[in-house]
Amino acid sequence: MNNQTSSTPNLDVVSRYAAASCTSISRNVSRLFTPSCVMVINCFLYKPILDAIDALEQLIAKQLEEAEKQRTAAEDERRTLRQKKDTFGGQCDELMQRAENKA
Repeated sequence: MNNQTSSTPNLDVVSRYAAASCTSISRNVSRLFTPSCVMVINCFLYKPILDAIDALEQLIAKQLEEAEKQRTAAEDERRTLRQKKDTFGGQCDELMQRAENKA
């Protein structure tokens, strides 16, 4: 006689059912992805996504280039202003010396 009680399922039956289910699912999935279906997916989903990614990459590259130009311009302006400050600082010191000498 069989030692299993009637409430526990027979593991052999369960494993056969699971295997049959997996086989059935894999057959249905392989039917979904026929060559024409793959072509449609490529055309309407994959290619537009890649195009969007390429457009974003170009936009980011353009923004980085613009940011680099602005940074260079800001450094040039800072350098110019620092030179002017140094020049005016020297002139201010000279004027102060003259005023002290006259007083």
